[in-house]
Amino acid sequence: MKRLVLVGLILVLMGGMAVAEEGVASSPDPAGAAYGARPLGMGGAFVSLADDTNAVFTNPAGLASLGDWSITSMSTQLLQKVDYIMAGGTYRIGPGNLGLGYIGTSAPCGYEYDDLGNPVSDTPISYDSNMILLSYGVNMNSMMKTPKGMGDFSIGGTVKALSSGFTGIEGATATGFGLDLGVKIGGDDSTMSYGAVIKNIGGTMSWASGAEEALESSSKLGVTAKLCGENGLTKMVPGELVGSLDLELLSDGKPMVFHVGTEYKPMDMLALRLGLDQDPISESETANNITAGVGIELSGFRFDYAYKMNSESAELSNHYFSLSYSPEITKSEKADSDDEKVAEKKGNKKSSDIYEIPEEYLIY
Repeated sequence: MKRLVLVGLILVLMGGMAVAEEGVASSPDPAGAAYGARPLGMGGAFVSLADDTNAVFTNPAGLASLGDWSITSMSTQLLQKVDYIMAGGTYRIGPGNLGLGYIGTSAPCGYEYDDLGNPVSDTPISYDSNMILLSYGVNMNSMMKTPKGMGDFSIGGTVKALSSGFTGIEGATATGFGLDLGVKIGGDDSTMSYGAVIKNIGGTMSWASGAEEALESSSKLGVTAKLCGENGLTKMVPGELVGSLDLELLSDGKPMVFHVGTEYKPMDMLALRLGLDQDPISESETANNITAGVGIELSGFRFDYAYKMNSESAELSNHYFSLSYSPEITKSEKADSDDEKVAEKKGNKKSSDIYEIPEEYLIY
């Protein structure tokens, strides 16, 4: 069954590849760099992991596994000029989790000049971009009977609304939209998890001048393995160690790239990360950028730092900072959850212990 699932995910990715090839995407996606510091420290390999608030930006299907609510934020300066901020939150509604995200960028562009090279105004021009994301992810196991041994099977979608333009230039503004669809298989109790996402399906940008552009699209297929720790492949190394790999195809004829990352937790409050993040630099060349990061978590609060090396220019390497919070799950709640899973496997469900899905959500 898992082989059939993998074949299905590959077909989803191939479908996304077809979408990416058909569009002439000339407008960059502001969410392309919208990873929190944790995913960035892992080289951006997060599609199949997607187990925190960053799922709003990476794979909405991952929202299904989150708790009652969570928030995250990230800030950095790209290319030493572009201010980049990101914020997101999740909240459980109905059988799944709702996610809300925001991405904002601002880049200085100098001054406006006329055809003779004379300055039109002494007011500096900047290029600003804003994006709002609305996501929802649900675990299909809670809504329909899934094959035995398949594990958690989640789906999710994200609707994105964009606005961008040059301040101080009349008519140089644009609005647009995009749609992301994602799937994820596997959860906390799985040694392996898989994920796929297609971004910006049919996404467009419409300028005030009447021009239209396709929004840059991409497809990702990922796999994550728990190498050490609980449910890991081995317990020879103390702590928890996971490894993730993403395969990504971009539009505009750009080459296929890989994202590889690891996260090691020698203790619950500390995480060490290392990754390789490939970026396309031409139709046939890619840049291999090393990433590294650290995370510190205490009482539900988590601080994450990441560094991404730019192999083309050391001056373009970036530092990323994220601050997140999600209520801690107590030991009693964890025990209740484990008991619930055992009861489900035995077929002995207790209405007082298991969330009852409303009739309108059920699929027969």
